[in-house]
Amino acid sequence: MLLEHNVVVKDPLRIGLRFASCYPNLYRSAMSSLGFHIIYDFLNHQEDVYCERVVYPYGKSLETGSPLKDFDVVGFSLQYEQDYPHVLEMLRKGGLKVRKEDRSPHDPLVVAGGPCASSNPLPMSQFIDLFLVGDGEVILPQLLEKIAQLDNPHQELDALLDVEGVYIPGNKVKLVQVEDMHDAWRPVKQVYPETDNPDLIPAFGRSFLLEVSRGCARGCRFCMAGCMYRPRREVDLKTLLKTAEEGRKSTGLNKIALIGGAVSDYSQIEELCRELLQREFQVTTPSLRIESISRDLLESLKESGLRTITIAPESTWRLRKLVNKPITDEDIQRTMATAFQMKLN
Repeated sequence: MLLEHNVVVKDPLRIGLRFASCYPNLYRSAMSSLGFHIIYDFLNHQEDVYCERVVYPYGKSLETGSPLKDFDVVGFSLQYEQDYPHVLEMLRKGGLKVRKEDRSPHDPLVVAGGPCASSNPLPMSQFIDLFLVGDGEVILPQLLEKIAQLDNPHQELDALLDVEGVYIPGNKVKLVQVEDMHDAWRPVKQVYPETDNPDLIPAFGRSFLLEVSRGCARGCRFCMAGCMYRPRREVDLKTLLKTAEEGRKSTGLNKIALIGGAVSDYSQIEELCRELLQREFQVTTPSLRIESISRDLLESLKESGLRTITIAPESTWRLRKLVNKPITDEDIQRTMATAFQMKLN
């Protein structure tokens, strides 16, 4: 059984545009994705738009049970290349032809965004009508406004090229980003599940997702974030604390999951964790860089409930230098020693 809190309810018959936000992976992964929450909350704040969620392996929305074919726009979040076959399966189950050339002009417009769409959309270009290259909250308002003005978007796709960040194969595009994190969308009333089924529990458990930064300045050669999403942009400390408090009021959740490309690189990470602890939050984080882990940071996280720390040497020093991740063996040994002293596993 699954009970969800903070689900948005609108009358589909009283809105102008229905948007299916699709995550081509399991529910627990979808509900751990801050980007998925951002799109859902952002679009549902638009008075004439109803955004509903669809997750793999289904082709119907969680909100109303409507199949994908009943929507005006079907949007996929492409986070990992391994999810591409899931996109095709969801299209089939939602009543749509897989190849875009086989779909009817009366079918919904199928769009895709996310890191994979921004870095290399071409592998999915036979199945997706257009791609969003960059941050969704920047591109979507103008795109949806344009779509609403067209009699048949399928037959007038070129009209959508006026929207910065929209890519249709054969045309040029510029990656569009939120330049100042003050303007980024922060979903406060996040949807979270209440369930005993372990397959439906999000990766961070019952947590409020708090975005501390976007992009990464490290530039590891194997990492998309450091190569594409520059410059690195941070949310100021005051805004983070205010968002955390508002999130607790809206969700009742006391556990905060810090989200960012390299969370421990946040310039005020130690102060942020201390302030959250003083406000009686628990704090967890998905990613820590060895070079920016301090004893103070580990002590704050341990006080918040951290019991284990994962350190990934990944390769030899020579290979780490080649991929532009110059973490020395001494860095690794020092961090391990500190963790053992603090009785972290």
